[in-house]
Amino acid sequence: MDAVYLSVTEDLKGKSGIINLDVEDVWFIHFFSRKRIIEVHTETQILYMTGTLAYWQNALNTTYGFPFETVDRNIIVNVSRITCVDSVRSVAYFTSEITEKSKYCTFSQGNRKKMEHLKKLNPSIVTI
Repeated sequence: MDAVYLSVTEDLKGKSGIINLDVEDVWFIHFFSRKRIIEVHTETQILYMTGTLAYWQNALNTTYGFPFETVDRNIIVNVSRITCVDSVRSVAYFTSEITEKSKYCTFSQGNRKKMEHLKKLNPSIVTI
């Protein structure tokens, strides 16, 4: 498949202009309800775009076949980027070496059972 890009900005108001972000670089997408904007998390950045979480999940999964799954009402995660899940803390990590500064996303209590489902979608996910 050819690369798929999201149009995002580096600031909340879009004053930095639009940049294209390869979907493969996305770790997770979070709806920041207080600011009413979507945050797109990568390894090193938090970028912004408009729309709803449901819209982006449907568009990415249906149109392009990316494995984005809901893990919290405000978070969808790129399953192919998860390296491990912590079932005690209910979090997913995106790097193999976990430190205090590692970026992670949380699972809601209702979605904790999805951890096993995600491991079926991405068998390389390790439980810690």
